[in-house]
Amino acid sequence: MTVSNDNQLAVLVKDSGLDQTKAQVLLTKFQGFFETAAEWEAKSKAITITGANCYTDQGKLDMKQARDGRLFLRDRRIEVENARKELKEASLREGQVIDGIAKVLKGLILPLEDHLSKQEHYLELKAAAEAERILQEQRERAEAAQAEREREEEDARVAEEKRLHNENEQLRLEAAKREKKMAAERRAADKKAEAEREKSRKEREKAAKDAETERERLMKVIESPIECPHCGKSFKI
Repeated sequence: MTVSNDNQLAVLVKDSGLDQTKAQVLLTKFQGFFETAAEWEAKSKAITITGANCYTDQGKLDMKQARDGRLFLRDRRIEVENARKELKEASLREGQVIDGIAKVLKGLILPLEDHLSKQEHYLELKAAAEAERILQEQRERAEAAQAEREREEEDARVAEEKRLHNENEQLRLEAAKREKKMAAERRAADKKAEAEREKSRKEREKAAKDAETERERLMKVIESPIECPHCGKSFKI
């Protein structure tokens, strides 16, 4: 709502249905505030701080003017509130009108205060925004570093599991190879032992057969008659 039009207050008072005397009191009481709001609407909007001028002398002067204007408007707003409370005591109807007027005035003044406050505290707001940006970047870097650490730990865990698996597989293969070699050696040893046992058995059988042949030969010799070379007679042993 534009505050430069002085008819705004007159319309509010006229629509209230108050008698002329009370209406005039309200006009007298609040007209100056409307004029102040209209005057400062242009003044406040003329003060704009940007990154390009915030460190210049003019920027610092504008920030000071923003502070002065904000404090001035704050005082006017407080005066409006005090006037509202003072006049509202007259009657409920007047109070309702006064509330409406005060609400309109505060609605006009508060945005101006807010704008001037932002201009006044531009450097602080800018520093706070920059601090928040830096903090956010730090949080993001910390999160990224944590994610990288977790990825590296997971990679290391997977690599260690793979190494242990390969190592165990290698040990298993070596053990199987040793077992196969030992089994082959045992079979060879058993075969050699069996061959030696067979040889020994055959030797024992041959020795026994030879002994039996010799015994039979001796028995034949013993049983055969012997002829005396002197007398020519035969006899047995």
